[in-house]
Amino acid sequence: MAIDSTKNIMINDINASFFDFLQSVLLNITNQFDLEDMKAGRISVDKDFDYVEIIERVSEFLDIINYKTERVRDKKKILSSYQDVQHLAHAWKADYFLTNDDRLIERGGYIYSLLGVKTKFIKEKELADLK
Repeated sequence: MAIDSTKNIMINDINASFFDFLQSVLLNITNQFDLEDMKAGRISVDKDFDYVEIIERVSEFLDIINYKTERVRDKKKILSSYQDVQHLAHAWKADYFLTNDDRLIERGGYIYSLLGVKTKFIKEKELADLK
């Protein structure tokens, strides 16, 4: 067997193990969706009240894998991060989500895209253009 083939097998095994690990982490958070749903870019939601919980669970998973998270050294950032999740969880029915936080826009945009939420993120400077 060639060295390159051996490397590919090892990398594939590592990737599979990491995927399984992430899947188990997600299973400890929720059973409403799995990593395959996230990988496919679509999480199905049956009822309106499920959106809030699923947004919170996706946010929790993104925190665990450190995707667009705040630095936790600053206590204010921890509170801000919690409030960001609450804002995302309750704004999913809105037409617009106003924020100047680029991290929140990217993270929220990802979460909303998974759920098929049409809320548009806008910055304060774009507000005047809505007329």
